Amino acid sequence: MALSNTVNDTQNGMKRMIKALAASLSVAMLAGMAACGSSSNDTAQEGGIYYLSNKPEIAQSMKDLAQSYSKETGVPFTV
Repeated sequence: MALSNTVNDTQNGMKRMIKALAASLSVAMLAGMAACGSSSNDTAQEGGIYYLSNKPEIAQSMKDLAQSYSKETGVPFTV
């Protein structure tokens, strides 16, 4: 009789731990989604494109591409 009570207590403890873990993960996911949803970047709010590259060999071609893209679409493209 004592063994079955111990097993039931262990199972109930595991169920509580799983529920607590699931709740913690849910809160973490919601916090992560809330953090990704806010943006203070002006270019992103306007709908423009910002391109950053550390390769000087493609800098001029990217500037030319940005200029022609902005001219064709009207969307600001910053290099």
